[in-house]
Amino acid sequence: MGLSEAQKKALVFFAQKLKEFPIQWVLVGSANLALQGVKINVNDINIATNNDDIFHIKNIFCDYCLGGITRSKQDADILLCKLKIYGIDILILGDSKSKIYTRYFGTPLIEKRYFLGEWIPCLDLEMELRNYRLVGMKDKVDVLKEFLK
Repeated sequence: MGLSEAQKKALVFFAQKLKEFPIQWVLVGSANLALQGVKINVNDINIATNNDDIFHIKNIFCDYCLGGITRSKQDADILLCKLKIYGIDILILGDSKSKIYTRYFGTPLIEKRYFLGEWIPCLDLEMELRNYRLVGMKDKVDVLKEFLK
């Protein structure tokens, strides 16, 4: 349960590299939940950004990129970029049009958390709950509802 040592190392490396650039990003998904104390298994790391910054992230992490930027099969407005850092899969989601996550940039719903020497922007857990409900992920909805009681 929670973030593995390799996942922690990959997340911190990602944050360290990006702090040199004016890129908006936020940790979302199960890694975000785990970082905020939810007891949950984490399989990969999901990062949300906008459709412009996803191209910058791909260029910054070109040595870690697993192919090009593609469109999501579920939502053609969402761009995807897959990275592998320290053996950990990191999925970057660019969502400027659908604004599933980017609507929260610049609001109190994204809170930076200090984690292993780096500031990690994390999506508010109530917003994560809302998003999990929207996509029908009942297992994560149940875990998060229990945590937020």
